[in-house]
Amino acid sequence: MHEIEDAVLRSVVAFSLMASAIPAASSPLPPPPEYVWSASKILADASIKDQARVAPLFAEDVQVTKDGKPLAANKTEWMSFWLKDRKHFFGKTLLYSMGRRDAGVLLVLDQFDTRDNFTNPPPPGDAQWSTRSTLYAFGSDGLVHSVQISEVDSFLIKADPKDEQSSDKD
Repeated sequence: MHEIEDAVLRSVVAFSLMASAIPAASSPLPPPPEYVWSASKILADASIKDQARVAPLFAEDVQVTKDGKPLAANKTEWMSFWLKDRKHFFGKTLLYSMGRRDAGVLLVLDQFDTRDNFTNPPPPGDAQWSTRSTLYAFGSDGLVHSVQISEVDSFLIKADPKDEQSSDKD
């Protein structure tokens, strides 16, 4: 009799454990923190050129790299670079993505005409496109503490899902 009770008890426990694991496996992941959503409205908008709107999003000790090399070691240096970049170049955001890694991240992919000009959009002529990804990493204080920029002096080429060279086919 005890063997049957033990077997039933083990079955009930096993079933309960499996049932409790199913909702966790199938439920959607939580969204990124609210401050990442809020910052994305500003940082992912290539038309924003107002430093006063952007500066409050960054920590004083923000570290910035471009193509793996140090670009700015603090907020003052970063804002100086950012202002020149936004004022002189016409750009457009292609897409952005947010994540929960650490205290939150924001990845922005944009494209811009590297001709140094103050017009928006730039004057007629051959554009000199560059494509850039910028990864903003947030701290637990809700501010950006790290910026990693990678830039390619070229235009964007969209992947063809029918391309046999695609890594999806592997």
